[in-house]
Amino acid sequence: MAQLAGIDQTNYGDIERGFGNPTFETLLRIAAVLQVSASSLIEGLSRADLPDDDPELTVADFIEARRRQRGTR
Repeated sequence: MAQLAGIDQTNYGDIERGFGNPTFETLLRIAAVLQVSASSLIEGLSRADLPDDDPELTVADFIEARRRQRGTR
């Protein structure tokens, strides 16, 4: 599965066991191999399913982080 999706086997194993934190691209790759929509992989999940230790981020936080990465203001 990992090879077909073009992702690292260890990463895929972590995702499969519920320990990984896949990127959107990784979810798309897995969905493509399974021939399902990416949305079906996360259907039924909600904010309550996220780990408690994640900080709450806003869109403004995301935009500011992207600006810093690009070196712009």
